[in-house]
Amino acid sequence: MDMIFLPNSVKERVFLRIAIYLFAFFSVVFFYRNVIGIVKYSTGYDFLSYYTAAQLIKNGYYGEIYTIDPQNANEVASPLCKEIARKAGISNIPTPFIYPPIYVLPFLPLTVYSFQTARKIWIAVCAFFMLLSLPLLYPMVRFPEKPGLKLSIILSVTFFSYPLLYSFDLGQTTPVIFFFLCLIYYLSDHNYDKSAGIFLGLISLMKISPSLLILYFFLKKREKIVLTSLTTIFFLGLVSVLVFGVPVHLSYLSILRKLSGFDLVAWNNQSISAFLLRMGTHGDILKWQPIILKFPFNLFKLTILCGILGYSIKLWRNNSPSFPMEFSLIIFLILLLPPISWDHYFCFLVIPFLIIVDHLLMTEAKGYIYIIGFACLAYLLTIMRIDAYVLFQQLSQDSWIGKCLVSRIFLGASLLCLITLTLLRKQKYTK
Repeated sequence: MDMIFLPNSVKERVFLRIAIYLFAFFSVVFFYRNVIGIVKYSTGYDFLSYYTAAQLIKNGYYGEIYTIDPQNANEVASPLCKEIARKAGISNIPTPFIYPPIYVLPFLPLTVYSFQTARKIWIAVCAFFMLLSLPLLYPMVRFPEKPGLKLSIILSVTFFSYPLLYSFDLGQTTPVIFFFLCLIYYLSDHNYDKSAGIFLGLISLMKISPSLLILYFFLKKREKIVLTSLTTIFFLGLVSVLVFGVPVHLSYLSILRKLSGFDLVAWNNQSISAFLLRMGTHGDILKWQPIILKFPFNLFKLTILCGILGYSIKLWRNNSPSFPMEFSLIIFLILLLPPISWDHYFCFLVIPFLIIVDHLLMTEAKGYIYIIGFACLAYLLTIMRIDAYVLFQQLSQDSWIGKCLVSRIFLGASLLCLITLTLLRKQKYTK
């Protein structure tokens, strides 16, 4: 199918194609220039937590990797962590390490390098994984048939993205998780269930929220994926205990227990909990201090979450061939349901956005052009960059306009989620 949404005029069709090619070129150049700047000037704020945790493990200080400042959940409390950061030449206090101990393993080889060298190597690794994601994104898009045009659309959607650049700036593992999500989609869509289960188990151990995919495949009666993923989690967990010992795992469970039940109003937390907190909080809404939602907000949040999850489960049990749209819904749930969902996670929205637009173009349902336009505006909210601190120098922190602007990524993702739920409800996805 060749660009069914293009105008009939030959000149207009040529102009639009050229515009898409140019925007793709601009997106790649924009991303490249920003990554070069990140390589040179970034502090690698989150990578510092991986690096210091690996240094602690390497030197046998297992009990020091799980420590958090009770007044600021974005900083560690351990003097030893701070000392390692100081010796590495970093003035920033490391962010807390709140991952399973086995998460440290890929970073241990980087401890032989200085922090700055290790940070640059990690950026190169993340860039490599993003490039590996492109061939996996390609078959998700069935429009248009022209390969160059299809690739241009994918490049534009993927690389013109604040969350992705912010992930590189922080030195986060998000690009790697993004690659594995694309890989799981490809493998499960092509019925390579055991392979998909291995990688699903891997990322579920790294980040708890992707385990929603295990629930989804369980409800869809794809036993091979479920059993393989659970076996992978068990095996990697056993390896972690054998390598690092029981006490450090008890410390990990202890810090998870301490953080459970709390929420963060921090500007870069884009979960539904953070959105409700901003709307109901007065004063400093940019802080990282853990707080508890007041009962009315907590009840409202739980009602919404239970409603979304219950409705989603009902849709998943539908035997209609709607895997791409269902997978998109899981991405939204992974992002919106947890109490903490950092804004760099939202680079995952590339997957559902491409699937939504592709679905609408292929089905040509009534008013599909308007829905595509609405989806593009919603996606634009998720990729815009706004400096919250500069914003609130101009606006009061009690300004609802400012709070909405800070929550723009959550709002955009919620609108895209609503489109997905509507399409799943009213339409069948045709392969």
